[in-house]
Amino acid sequence: CRMRSGNPGYQQGLPVLSGQRNGSVIDQSKTGFSVPYSTSGSCPTTSDTIQTLATAFGYDTLTGCTLRLTRDELRDFCCTGASGACLANSFVAQVSTPSNYVDSATGLAHFLNVSQVAYNGVNGGYIGIYGDADPLDMSQWFPYATNFPTDARTWNDETNTCSNVYAGLSVQFLVANSAERANPQRKIVAALVEVVTSDWVFR
Repeated sequence: CRMRSGNPGYQQGLPVLSGQRNGSVIDQSKTGFSVPYSTSGSCPTTSDTIQTLATAFGYDTLTGCTLRLTRDELRDFCCTGASGACLANSFVAQVSTPSNYVDSATGLAHFLNVSQVAYNGVNGGYIGIYGDADPLDMSQWFPYATNFPTDARTWNDETNTCSNVYAGLSVQFLVANSAERANPQRKIVAALVEVVTSDWVFR
């Protein structure tokens, strides 16, 4: 039994098909392409399991979470797993406690850690072109990759600013119609997954 989101074109509101390659077939997700999600509104720590929300075809999806940090916690959040340049400012003390909101290996905030989100691995995955894509036929799927900017986080002790924080995940799908004009079949022809950065200031 496999999930379908159309026959053949995608139907509005049904999940975007996704999976990982397993040899010559696709190991298809049971829920479709998913993004990080928090039911409580608070960002998870590294000891928490990341919750996910399925992406519905034809709809914009926006999720988020709230992180409450003291000045020192923001500094530690900024520099946990970062390169030495993060601590290069002579005013900066060493990180006192590694932040439990950041993956120290990747520097990625835990609430964005797509490597722990099913079928949205750091190395990317596959998207079903049509809503009835067959996981036994690789030609009915296309690969996507997650684009990570260079980790350039820096902490300024004078302005209490952490620059270039991995702060968001942007997912975009390019959709096209095929078949007859009177009965168009919608398909996904491309996907772009990008990690967004921003500057965080303690006030």
